[in-house]
Amino acid sequence: MIGLPSATDGMTSPRRYVAIGLLVVLVAVAGCSGAGDGGAGATPTTTATVTATQTATATATPTATATATATPTQTATATATPTVTGSAAELGLAVETTNVSKCGDTCRDVTFAVAETAGDGADDVAANITITSGGERIWQGQQEVGDVGANSTVEQTVRVEVSFSEAYTVSQNDGQVTITTVLSADGQTVTTVEERQF
Repeated sequence: MIGLPSATDGMTSPRRYVAIGLLVVLVAVAGCSGAGDGGAGATPTTTATVTATQTATATATPTATATATATPTQTATATATPTVTGSAAELGLAVETTNVSKCGDTCRDVTFAVAETAGDGADDVAANITITSGGERIWQGQQEVGDVGANSTVEQTVRVEVSFSEAYTVSQNDGQVTITTVLSADGQTVTTVEERQF
């Protein structure tokens, strides 16, 4: 313990008082800076912020495509009952188109049959054939049939070739044609009209 100067010391030294004062200050400072967290600042804490970015992945679903399959439609060949005018009974001849076959895009083979029905026979028979479509003539020709015996039939085939414009006319009328056949023999005629697919 530091003792204070007594009266018996004679006189008090000013330097001694200064030294005592400094000592008191040092003790006070040492007391304030003692161990502990009272005066210490808090340690800063760093907070990391994580932002998650979500990426959407698009998945395409395939679309099924339906394939249409066309079923071909079969067109029946229409054969009309022939219209006969003239002296068929007297002439004793009848004609009928029996077949029309394709020999090219603008070509057809037309087969017709001439029948003798009177039982007398006919000589030098000729067939004059006219083909129209939609009222427009597309072909005309003559075929020599020759002699037809009694109660017999003679079959002939005529090749009919038309132009592209005439073929177009037929197609515009759904392939329908009118075949007019005029048979002549012994100075008499008989006309037969038929509707056919060409």
